[in-house]
Amino acid sequence: MDDFLSATTAPSNVATDEYCSIPTNILDDFKTVSFQNTKAIRWMHDIPPRYGKPDDVLLLMAGDEEQQKDYMRGLLASSITMFVFFLVWSLLLLIFKCFAPPDSSNATRWLAGERLRIDEPPSKEHKPFHHSEWQKKYDNTKKQLYCFRGIVLFAGLSIIVSAIVMSVLGTNSLTNTLDSVRLSLGLVHGLASEATGIVDQVIDLNQNVSSKIFTLLEDINGMCPLVRDPLCDDLQDLNSCDLSGFLGDDLSQIFQTVVGHFAAGERSVIYQEIIKARSGLDDVRQMALDVDNAASHFNWVFFLSMAFSLFLALLCLFIISSLLFRMPEMMLCLKSRILLPIFVVLVIFSYIFSLLFVTASMTTADVCIYKDERNNLDVRVLTLLGRFQEALGPIVVEFARFYIRQCPPELLPRELVGQMDYIIAGVPAIREFSSIVEESTDLIQGACGFAESDTQKLMDLADTAQTNLCEVADILTRVRLFFQCENWFPIYETTAYEALCYDGTDGFAYIASTQFVIVFMAFVILTFRVAFWDVQIGDGLDPEDDLCEDNEVKQNATDDTTQNDENEDRKYYSGITGLLKSSGTRPGEHGLKEKSEDHKWIAHAEANVAPDHTFSTFDTTVYVDGVEDDTHAYASETSTQENTDDDDASGDLVLEHQRSSRDADEGVEVGHFHNRSDAWSIWARQFTNGGGDGGWPAANDWGDDDDDRINVHFDNFEHFH
Repeated sequence: MDDFLSATTAPSNVATDEYCSIPTNILDDFKTVSFQNTKAIRWMHDIPPRYGKPDDVLLLMAGDEEQQKDYMRGLLASSITMFVFFLVWSLLLLIFKCFAPPDSSNATRWLAGERLRIDEPPSKEHKPFHHSEWQKKYDNTKKQLYCFRGIVLFAGLSIIVSAIVMSVLGTNSLTNTLDSVRLSLGLVHGLASEATGIVDQVIDLNQNVSSKIFTLLEDINGMCPLVRDPLCDDLQDLNSCDLSGFLGDDLSQIFQTVVGHFAAGERSVIYQEIIKARSGLDDVRQMALDVDNAASHFNWVFFLSMAFSLFLALLCLFIISSLLFRMPEMMLCLKSRILLPIFVVLVIFSYIFSLLFVTASMTTADVCIYKDERNNLDVRVLTLLGRFQEALGPIVVEFARFYIRQCPPELLPRELVGQMDYIIAGVPAIREFSSIVEESTDLIQGACGFAESDTQKLMDLADTAQTNLCEVADILTRVRLFFQCENWFPIYETTAYEALCYDGTDGFAYIASTQFVIVFMAFVILTFRVAFWDVQIGDGLDPEDDLCEDNEVKQNATDDTTQNDENEDRKYYSGITGLLKSSGTRPGEHGLKEKSEDHKWIAHAEANVAPDHTFSTFDTTVYVDGVEDDTHAYASETSTQENTDDDDASGDLVLEHQRSSRDADEGVEVGHFHNRSDAWSIWARQFTNGGGDGGWPAANDWGDDDDDRINVHFDNFEHFH
């Protein structure tokens, strides 16, 4: 701090004599910078909703209880609005998740976070038309999924960009603000320590001179015994002293002021004010340390919010990657079971940070906004200092008011002005008195009637008085340099204008806005979380879910295998339609095993069955040339009928069939056969009277053109084990 003071330019308007240098002006010229509103200050003060409540922070500092409550309601209105908005959104997501019907359509499933679903495809080989219709539905479902993924991609990129903006502009800005504040506090602490040293020097000088003042009075009291009475009737009472006839009115007044101050010692009003000033400086130093400690501890909030946001951005980057690229199965399991819950937790923390930073940004904007000469940052700081005047001391508050008001001379503390005034007037007067004594030694000696040694004593007395005054002048010169506006106003400008209002409000605004975007887009991702998974085909288990299931779930899935297989069979046979055409000439061939090049036997299918198969049944609805003919056929392994007409099938084919009308000359016949390799088929065919009762029709009884069409629907197929 000594270097700081020594670097201060010495004033040019200083009067110098053989004794000491005395400044003729207390203040040097210094141009201050006025405060200007920024866009962030105006935006954070004007835009957030307050619902008719006041936005004047002075009401919080100097208003009554009701005004303070009204201001706080307006300040918290935006945060409460955000809280309610996201709370309602969360409740809606929870309601959809818990109460959406499990078999609902895709229009509802995505709100519940359930995968988009579509029925399993019909056989492209056996059912091309229905497969084509299914493909269109599947494509539309995929388009819907891609739309959801586009929304999630946009939201994820927004979170990543917001996190980067927050880290680069927001958090760095606030960190720089704290660093600037702590630097300013360090300067304040150093200047306060230097001021304390100056005050201690003044106190020491006061005590030193006070101890000698009565010796000085005794030396001059009996001066000039031939021409006048003693100067003081009572040395302990300075009011009994009359020096006007001896020193003149001006010098006598200065003498009374100086001697009265030092003679009073610790009882002096000026001394008491100096002691108070020292106590106030100690408070300033302690306050600077306390605020610095608080600032150092507050820094973690910024870094914590930045860490959460960056981690959230990394999760979004992973989510985006999983949507764009195929991920390993273990990574898919990690996404579903670990990363998504972590994502929700980080969203909650970002939600809390957004509420805090919105309130903080509005508060700083309210403190900093310039409205008019009576309502601005300077007035608010002075109002706040006024509430702590008793603790800080009046001199400290006066000096603070002087600097905050940009150092107008009329606001310079009266104590400093008074001290400088009597030094500026007293030193030249005592110097003149010393010159008169030195030049008129013989005359004074003869007129006053004292010895030559007394004349020298008088000169020594004048020199001592001037030396003491010069010491005071030196101290006050240091005080003058110390309290120059160029030393203190830049600290206030850096701390209040730049750190708090410019950088601070910008930083809070960046963080508040980016945190809001992060939370909003995170809720968008949670809403459209269905985009994380592919379209579910049928009711089978999702491989991704199956990978992450525990043993109990896997066991349950294994127990349900039979039922799943049964459902698969039912779906496969339900709705089979097409053209049946014979390719064999003997009844044993049935046209079931072979397929013509032009027409496929869509009513023919095979599947493996368990060895303990005991009973199967299926219901069919058969349409022949548009005429519905319901049949019911049964097949069982224990009641079999062997067909030995065909050598290739001898002893190998178990057949059970039923005609739609056993006595009819023509109609539809459905059947089921089971071979020894545990494969089975179901079939349907048209018959004519050529087959007789239960017999097989001749090959030429089958239609050979495309008009002979049998549309077969196998419905409600079931088999039991």
